[in-house]
Amino acid sequence: MVSIKKAFGFLISSHQIGPKDARYNFVKGLASECSWSIRFAEKAIHEYKRFIYLLCVSSHPVTPSAQVDQVWHLHLLFLCLSVTSCSENRVPVTTNLAEVKVIALCRDVRVNT
Repeated sequence: MVSIKKAFGFLISSHQIGPKDARYNFVKGLASECSWSIRFAEKAIHEYKRFIYLLCVSSHPVTPSAQVDQVWHLHLLFLCLSVTSCSENRVPVTTNLAEVKVIALCRDVRVNT
């Protein structure tokens, strides 16, 4: 029988962040925002997923590397926009940080007026 931790690790490692076929998918947005190559961004995402697994199963505090922290922050922005994006709940097609900030600002203004 497969252990729960092993199954959980598989779910995290196989999770796709955002639509893979979008014009500006998460990997491309991350690479662009951090001035990384696509290959390095993919590796950083892999390490981020490993960190999330450790965060969930570890009995002691864990701290992300600087690169994992960058992935984490952009992923949080991406998730926040995905969950609250428009009335149709569309997933945003950009992870460009400047665009994310503009979209979030516009949403805040719309919600608070």
